Amino acid sequence: MPFGYLTTVTIGGVLVLLGLVSTRRGVLPRMTYVPTMPVNEYPFIVVVWLGASTVLMIQEGYTATAGGMSGLVELIATLTALAIVFARSLRTGPVVSTALDRGLGADWHNELTDATLARSGARWTPSLRSIVVPWLVGTRRVRVVRNIRYGPDPRFNVLDLYHNRAAPPDGRALVYFHGGGYHSGRKSREARALLYRLASEGWVCVSANYRLRPGAGFRDHLTDAKRVLAWTRELSAEGGSTSFVAGAASSAGAHLVSICALSANDETLQPGFPGADTTLDAVICLYGYYGDYYAPGSRDRLASSPLAWDAAPAPPVFVAHGDHDTFTPVANARRFVSHLREGSRNPTVYAELPGAQHAFDVFRSVRFDAVVDGAVAFLDWAVQRQGGGDSFAR
Repeated sequence: MPFGYLTTVTIGGVLVLLGLVSTRRGVLPRMTYVPTMPVNEYPFIVVVWLGASTVLMIQEGYTATAGGMSGLVELIATLTALAIVFARSLRTGPVVSTALDRGLGADWHNELTDATLARSGARWTPSLRSIVVPWLVGTRRVRVVRNIRYGPDPRFNVLDLYHNRAAPPDGRALVYFHGGGYHSGRKSREARALLYRLASEGWVCVSANYRLRPGAGFRDHLTDAKRVLAWTRELSAEGGSTSFVAGAASSAGAHLVSICALSANDETLQPGFPGADTTLDAVICLYGYYGDYYAPGSRDRLASSPLAWDAAPAPPVFVAHGDHDTFTPVANARRFVSHLREGSRNPTVYAELPGAQHAFDVFRSVRFDAVVDGAVAFLDWAVQRQGGGDSFAR
């Protein structure tokens, strides 16, 4: 009786099933998140794992046994469910494309240059690399300079700088803030595919650490983020006459960057650098948290949810959120998008990703490749619109 094979296939089937169904918040969904997220974003690994187990079972001569036949039936059911998981990730490209049309207008492509339009037209096609080896995100065209100090704290006030080895800076820059609930996380974990992609196309990308709780509070996080923006603004201005600085972030970082966008140049939030320019020309939010700051014992009266800030100053914003997100439910993202659309004169693009869990940007998966395509197209549009003299409403 091939108990080992049956156990392997059963475990694989349970993981795929948990990735397939929509779970609610609670202890069990969060416990199952870690093993199911890689399955959701990297289904090829399950195919290899179960395929190797099946070959071994056949070599052992268990195919004709009752246990072997039961295992094969489970295998077929698991692979069928896995095909549905993969098919949902393939829907991301069309979903993002539709979101851009709805958010920017059906004729948004007309505002792009011929070169940018050519790149945009080549998107939305999944690559073999994103299917087979999604953890490989780097490229030799990009150089990464690590652990540059931007502030007084030697441990947390450090950033990584991504830039094209061959092309000089041209004034386009993106600042990224990691997730982690304000108590964990680091600058080199999420969204690396986005950073490498933009840097390979001539952008200067900054990924920054910031002080974390319990040693820091909300104002500390916000001050660090604004200090990074000021640092990047100064660097970007040196690279060209047209300076364009965008912000991007994941999870708690999206909470942070969205408030930065709504409180630009607020001198009370910029101690030690009150006159620095901390505006953002565009923002990308990935599976963000948009509620109140939730540190125990926090008594800071500063509005700590982007929903509590006036949305009028918001630049163009691109929001991507999974409808299966366990940690930051999609309803929260919908409220944030409604808040922006009701209060801001600039467009908000909202892509609700079918089947996506939290932290879908850890791998360069088929899903995140499509999100990166959309985010880069959004930034191309924003840069071109600003460069063409159509300044954004503030």
